[in-house]
Amino acid sequence: MEDSQFGQTTFDYDTYNAIYDKAISIISMATQSEKNLRDKLAKHRYPQEMLDAVINELKESGYIDDARNAMTYATNLYMYKHYGYIKVLQKLQQRGIDRQLSSEAARTALEECGGEEEIAKMFLESNPEIAQLCQTKDQADKKKFYNKMAARGFSSGTISRVCRLEYFD
Repeated sequence: MEDSQFGQTTFDYDTYNAIYDKAISIISMATQSEKNLRDKLAKHRYPQEMLDAVINELKESGYIDDARNAMTYATNLYMYKHYGYIKVLQKLQQRGIDRQLSSEAARTALEECGGEEEIAKMFLESNPEIAQLCQTKDQADKKKFYNKMAARGFSSGTISRVCRLEYFD
């Protein structure tokens, strides 16, 4: 910020500290992507250059790390929510993670979790009523099965393979 009387740049440490404290408060409640944190702080109408300075400091000190955030979130979505790749990718992008980083994190986490078929099997083991839809000869039930699996983000190839597995015979 420029001090018009002397033509020098001045720094408002009180505002900076207020932004920093608010950011730490937000981060302490839940891990944040850079975009989400910026959006939350922008609601307070802080000066942009001060907001940028705080965000940069938080990134340098490791409080904001979109790559780590994306990997952790993707892994949790696979292992605990049993979502497929497409749904995990959507969730990462909704969280404000850029497209390329979302794709890398979703693919890497999926490999580390054993692949999409493994995630689909875990989902079906915990939801036997959905697994039963695949076992019937009724086409309407098979369509329900496909739609439920697709809504969770599983690819059509994964859905078809999981439905044919011996596990369900």
